[in-house]
Formats: sequence, structure tokens, C-alpha cells
Amino acid sequence: MQHDIGEWNVWAEHLGGARVPPEFVRFVVDRNPRRHLRSATACEFDLGDHSVEVPGRRLIHFLSDSQWVLHWLLFAGDTGAQAVVTTAYPVGFDWVRLSMGYLIPV
Repeated sequence: MQHDIGEWNVWAEHLGGARVPPEFVRFVVDRNPRRHLRSATACEFDLGDHSVEVPGRRLIHFLSDSQWVLHWLLFAGDTGAQAVVTTAYPVGFDWVRLSMGYLIPV
């Protein structure tokens, strides 16, 4: 399930007080910058279901490739530190276990 701009205000409540850079908020709120994303793997903007707390900071999912092989997250530190990190694990999504044991995003 992709979360888009209309849900930003609701989703932002789940940031747990993270200091989100204004550039990231503009990227999320304004569709125009996202139109310029170029990707050989058909990456898609997706805020995920929630941010994830790690010591002293939060990870905010914002981009996945079309096959969910790589995910990009904003690292938003309590002190204002910020970075973009990648992972193969889809951080920030709610999951449901299927009867055959597989996990899929809700």
C-alpha cells in the first residue's frame, strides 16, 4: 500500500518528534520534485506505514524499487543530523503473516 501526499499530515503524527528536514517535507508535499526521480528499476515514492525508532533517531521510509529489492530511508536524528540510507529490508511497514508462513505488507 503506497502512502502519498494526502496522508502526510496524518502520517507525520507517527514521527515521534523526529526533526524532519524542511527539504524532505517539501519533497513529500510537492509532487513536482518527485517527477524528476529517474530510476532503471522503477523506483516509487512510498512513505510506508510508520517511522521506526532507533537509538537517538528515527528512520523514515520514502522510496522502494519496483521489486522491493532496495529501500531508501531518511535518517532523522534527534539533534538534527540527517542522512539517506538504503537497506534490503522494507523498514516501516506493517506486515501480516499468511497461512503458508510468508510475511507480506498490509
